Amino acid sequence: MYEHFLVPVDGTSASDENMTAAIELAERLGAKITFLHAFPDPAAMRGVDVP
Repeated sequence: MYEHFLVPVDGTSASDENMTAAIELAERLGAKITFLHAFPDPAAMRGVDVP
């Protein structure tokens, strides 16, 4: 079925819960997990154009 999960994380409590659920599911399925730490671009949040 599923062999590999991509799980975005951002340090929030909701993200932590999703990470735990992903680990449990991957263990049951024998799948691999890649975690991606997502965070906003500070320049983009200030409205600065980034090339």
